[in-house]
Amino acid sequence: MAKIRDFPFKIPPSYPTHDHKPQRRFSRHYYLTFKDSGIQLRGKTCAVVIILDAAPYASTFTFVRWRICNPMTQRAIDGQFIYFVTTITADRVWLFETPEIAHRLYKDIHEACRTCGFTLFAFCIMPDHAHLLVRKDGTITLSVLMKTIKGRFSFSMRRGQLWQPRSNFRIIDQENYFWNVISYIKYNFQKHALHERFSRYPYVYLSGHAINNLTAY
Repeated sequence: MAKIRDFPFKIPPSYPTHDHKPQRRFSRHYYLTFKDSGIQLRGKTCAVVIILDAAPYASTFTFVRWRICNPMTQRAIDGQFIYFVTTITADRVWLFETPEIAHRLYKDIHEACRTCGFTLFAFCIMPDHAHLLVRKDGTITLSVLMKTIKGRFSFSMRRGQLWQPRSNFRIIDQENYFWNVISYIKYNFQKHALHERFSRYPYVYLSGHAINNLTAY
């Protein structure tokens, strides 16, 4: 496998950068995923995510960094990792605007993490989505955890399809990334220009005990 910095990340001058359709994009950073990386983790092939920077209308990319990630879903990875998870309501309906409804999800997240064997570091509940920061400590997968949370909440609401079928997640692989996610969760209400009440219970939870006991970093 060639060195990441040696990869010829170039696009034709007639194909402007701002029209490029990478798998993910944040600000000026492009996230390109190579599923067939040849890298094995616990006997399973993982993807390599190349993070690049490009100025508007530039014809070349500048290497920023790279990290190992799972190809499509967490089924490809089996280990005690820390996950940053995002789950969204169906059709982005504002389901958690009232504290009473948010409190139901608040309890369901705590109960599901306890029964599924996950350490819960933090989460925030916004009107149409939720972010969780958890660590897998047992044998139950992240997919089962999210299905448990969604199932509990849907049952308590006595309603059908309330969630989008898939949840997005990223593996926390660096210490600064961990603390950035903590800050992102704490102040997520500001990103969406929401009232300050979305920065308090039951919309935001930070476990000081779990965070302080974290020894991985």
